[in-house]
Amino acid sequence: MYKELDPIIQDWNFHSLHEHVYPFVLVDTIYANYTNVQENGRVHSRAVLIATGVNEEDIGKCCSVR
Repeated sequence: MYKELDPIIQDWNFHSLHEHVYPFVLVDTIYANYTNVQENGRVHSRAVLIATGVNEEDIGKCCSVR
């Protein structure tokens, strides 16, 4: 099931941000929400990193989750 999500997540992570100008980009790590990530066949606990862009109308958009 997870392998089916990989291409969808990759597409979203690299989607175009050219439709708006984001004068402010906020980056935050959610330390309280660790998630398990599989890397090289091993499972590691990782914090979630979120980048949010704020446009001229003060509307935020989640730009990336890593």
